[in-house]
Amino acid sequence: MVSLVTLLTWILWFFVAFLAAFGLWVAFLPASIRPLFRLMLWPRYSVRVSGLENVPKSGPLMIVANHVSWIDGFLVASVCPRPVTVLVNKDYCDNPGQRWLARRMNVIPIPATGPKAQRVALESMRKALDEGRTVGLFPEAQLCRSGMMTPFLRGVEMILKDKPGVVVVPIGLAGVWGSYFSFSGGHFFGKRPKGLRRKIGIAFGQPLPSTIKSVELRRAVIVQMVKAAELIPGTDLLPQTLDFELGHWRHPELGLLTASAPDFLQPARKIRQVANKPGSVGQVVPGLALRCADESGHELPPDSNGRLELLRPGDDRWIDTGCTGHIDAEGFVWLETPDAGFVTEIRKETVKAKPGSLDEQPANQGMPSA
Repeated sequence: MVSLVTLLTWILWFFVAFLAAFGLWVAFLPASIRPLFRLMLWPRYSVRVSGLENVPKSGPLMIVANHVSWIDGFLVASVCPRPVTVLVNKDYCDNPGQRWLARRMNVIPIPATGPKAQRVALESMRKALDEGRTVGLFPEAQLCRSGMMTPFLRGVEMILKDKPGVVVVPIGLAGVWGSYFSFSGGHFFGKRPKGLRRKIGIAFGQPLPSTIKSVELRRAVIVQMVKAAELIPGTDLLPQTLDFELGHWRHPELGLLTASAPDFLQPARKIRQVANKPGSVGQVVPGLALRCADESGHELPPDSNGRLELLRPGDDRWIDTGCTGHIDAEGFVWLETPDAGFVTEIRKETVKAKPGSLDEQPANQGMPSA
């Protein structure tokens, strides 16, 4: 009978051999990375994709997506028709062999922390675009902890400044929250996967100009999240973190449109994610999109009062909700008639301070944050 120690030794050597084989495969057959990622993800994830025709075949390209889990970068890279350049902590590329492998995989090593880290990251991405590459970016800067999308930082505008030749393609991910690699249940990892294969939708939107602002890009990604939700009908996209004692809007005909969750704070890592604002009815729930429009149907900028319109899966038209209000730059909805929704003055927070847990690990794996 095989002893436990022997079994664990075999498993360890198998794992080492697998990593070595993977490294050699990628090093000598870099074009196989995308199908290899798909092969690795296939047993657990059923990935459905739309809009690949929106990805230009050549020229400098930035792809931008919402950030839900540790494998978002792998998911996008597995379906994107072009190799994606990503940034990775240089500590993972510390020896000559790793540096060589990183170059073959379109990885750019950068410092993880320090005053130069952000500048190096921005300059590296600008250089990659100058070389005509495809750069992948998560402008939220951190993995979401509430299941609700966080604001886009302005790093994307700094990268695209004075680069009129760059095309930006928004990408929406749906169905990733609740997976083993997301923060559902209050932690990454350490939870039992549900079902045999998880359905995930990835939608690529139409190209946008490099002059686009972060808040506009965020809205474009939300629209693609609706398109991604269309690919996985019947999937429950509502995060369990929603708290209906906080602001929300349940439309009498259209159902739940907005909701809130407790803010997430992790002071040790300088993480602060706002998920509820007193006086608002929260943010649009995953799988839907809201916008403010004027009487002519043109979308209005943040904080402008107008007619609130809804986009939902399976419907290409924006639906008039019959309510007016405004949406701020962070995506929170304020109704002109507050009693049309549920508004409170309560503010809730979840503070995580436990050191040394898996949740303390860096959150910018795969495509980088900016």
